[in-house]
Amino acid sequence: MVKAAVFEKANEPLTIRDFPRPFVEEGAVLAKILAAGICGTDIHVWSGKVPWVKTPIILGHESVGVVEELGKSVSRDSVGVPLSKGDRIYWAIGVTCGRCYYCLRNTPTRCLNRKAIGLSMPADKPPHLFGGFAEYVYLPAGTYIFKVPDDLPTLAISAVGCAGPTMLAGIEHVGLEMNDVVAIQGSGPIGIFGLVLSLERGALETIVIGGPMKRLELAKRMGATHVVDINEVKDAGERVKMVKELVGGYGPDVVMDCTGVPTAIQEAIPMVRDGGRILEVGAYADYGSVVINPYHITSRQITIVGSYSKVARHEFEFIRFMAKNWKQYKFQEMVTHKFPLERVNEALEAQKALQGMKVVLLPHGEPAK
Repeated sequence: MVKAAVFEKANEPLTIRDFPRPFVEEGAVLAKILAAGICGTDIHVWSGKVPWVKTPIILGHESVGVVEELGKSVSRDSVGVPLSKGDRIYWAIGVTCGRCYYCLRNTPTRCLNRKAIGLSMPADKPPHLFGGFAEYVYLPAGTYIFKVPDDLPTLAISAVGCAGPTMLAGIEHVGLEMNDVVAIQGSGPIGIFGLVLSLERGALETIVIGGPMKRLELAKRMGATHVVDINEVKDAGERVKMVKELVGGYGPDVVMDCTGVPTAIQEAIPMVRDGGRILEVGAYADYGSVVINPYHITSRQITIVGSYSKVARHEFEFIRFMAKNWKQYKFQEMVTHKFPLERVNEALEAQKALQGMKVVLLPHGEPAK
């Protein structure tokens, strides 16, 4: 039997349940979970703010595992690297059809038949184990799987396993350019990875706006030029004024909303320079509407770009990026809280309360790598 934490009803504790170990079908993979990060999206789902999620499900979509069993015909990962039992792997959460209207129109994140591991695949139907909050995960045929380089720490991946590819997709959409001045709203994992990618793309200056202060201190260590603490500068108008003054008066070329707070867009519009771009990547859940004046978008020629989730190429590029850069940025140090699977509800509460930078579940104890 395999233990898993099952989400059944919003704002209620997850239940630890036993499931039979599944038969591994052709093209599928069964993996032992080494670490499962708790993403902000998991908190949104648990809070009932992602209406399309149907229960019961096993949450957990930024995980690292070890191959336990390979289905027939599986001998290599999705880019041709040999794969064997005992190899560490990371996988793309989305399984898309490639044939529907949105896939054919190059918008596969909106695939009409998309299945999201750890978000939309039911736990009440065999093989049940479609999420990372479990001892094992079942990766169905069609899942994009990538072998993890030997020296890349497991916890570095779980720290930003969703934030990383999400921001790779977002920056691809907004078009970050050399010498752009970038302001990042939000100092969680998405904001921090947005900062890192801005630096890697040659940003001239970077400003991280968020809190609490421990997260901003991390942003400074990662290379942020400036930080603005929302717990000290509580008025949005004052924050806009401060950011503009920090970067010469005109405002940033790009503002990235990585917060998940609806009012952040109201702050981003007056903050960005005339002719600038706003990346809206944080509003994954429905926390309600806000009022904006479209005149300010038109008259100031502002471009607002929405970016939703990611596709397999972003997860592949994420693993390649991490293999080269994890020693420089030390993402594993973002993991501040570790819990066994049985304490999943404590882990969710810790992440929700922003007690740490990143909370992970370790169903089998501390990983060796």
